[in-house]
Amino acid sequence: MSSPAISDSGLTDKVAIVTGGSGGIGRAIVQMLAAAGMEVVFTYRGNAASVAEITAANPGAKISGEVVDIRDSAACAAFAEKVFDRTGRIDLLVNNAGVIRDNPLTAMEDDDVKTVLETNVTGTFNMTRAVVPFMISQRRGKIVNISSVSGEKGGRG
Repeated sequence: MSSPAISDSGLTDKVAIVTGGSGGIGRAIVQMLAAAGMEVVFTYRGNAASVAEITAANPGAKISGEVVDIRDSAACAAFAEKVFDRTGRIDLLVNNAGVIRDNPLTAMEDDDVKTVLETNVTGTFNMTRAVVPFMISQRRGKIVNISSVSGEKGGRG
């Protein structure tokens, strides 16, 4: 009996959503999943040029990006529905989007705390809640939540 090829990851023709996919770790995740044969739709907030850069760097891959404010639950629900309506499935969600506003506690502004919590915590919840009904209807799906090492050991702030 022959073993499956190393490149046969089982991800071919599956659909992934990656939040915060325009740069850094998120961009690497988008490219890795696309290289494994997935159709990848990533969210971003302000780096519109990244969509063209990522698609140009990955010719033939099914990659697209869309501006979604993950802090907005209705925007997340509409985005998940749009992806499902277009592709017929959502197999993987990678919650990667996150922000940092690092200052000593006494110098931390209320808006900074609000931005971090709404993006890193509420945004993860919003997107997860948006995709779960589609995964339940498929009777399968995976969710990966990415976090900072600061969750284990805080920095100067």
